[in-house]
Amino acid sequence: MNNKPVQIVAWAWSVLACAYFAWAYFDLTGFTKTLSELYAGLDLQLPLSARFVLAMRVYVYPLFFGSAAMIVVVKEIIMRDKIVSLVTTLAAMVGVFATVGWIKITLYSPIIGLAEKLNK
Repeated sequence: MNNKPVQIVAWAWSVLACAYFAWAYFDLTGFTKTLSELYAGLDLQLPLSARFVLAMRVYVYPLFFGSAAMIVVVKEIIMRDKIVSLVTTLAAMVGVFATVGWIKITLYSPIIGLAEKLNK
């Protein structure tokens, strides 16, 4: 079942996954920088999770996205069953997508809390 077209599709999806990881990295870095500047200007008391993300973004973002890309490429070289490889690539993409969403929600939480306070 590991014919040439499946191998080509598996590699193409891996390359697209790496491109998505790069795009997500640059998007999240810009998003985090913008909210960091906003929070500095508002002088808000940030929750621990938001402070952690803002403090560790320089180290965690490259490590996370670089590791995800490296895993996808190394997996493509090591795995012989390309159908399983495609499923693994999809799982990595969903994992990165979910993590980026969680980080954005974490960074939005002070704004949501402030809006709730102002709404009362």
